[in-house]
Amino acid sequence: MTLADLLSETLETDSQDVWENERTLTPVRRFGVRLHTAGLSIRETVAILDLLGVDRSHGAVWNWVHTLSEAQSDPPTAEPSRVAVDEKQIEVDGEKKWLYAAVDTESKLSTSQSILG
Repeated sequence: MTLADLLSETLETDSQDVWENERTLTPVRRFGVRLHTAGLSIRETVAILDLLGVDRSHGAVWNWVHTLSEAQSDPPTAEPSRVAVDEKQIEVDGEKKWLYAAVDTESKLSTSQSILG
């Protein structure tokens, strides 16, 4: 996901009612929650918001994350949800390359991809 995608999704205000009576603008709160769901810790999220001029405590951001998580459904899961992967180094025309194979464990469909080494 690019930063532009993250920002455009953040500015969507479909769950505005969740954020009533807050002193921080909804797009800022949504951006903070998206940063956290992207893998940043609460304190890292606070540090980034601070760099952007938004001074909020880690407790406030923690409340945003938990308020929003209770108001929205779970995110979609990847398909297929489980795959088996194998790798092998091969030599093609004297050059070493990696060959990867993945198999969907439910449908047994496979795919292969070679990578230059």
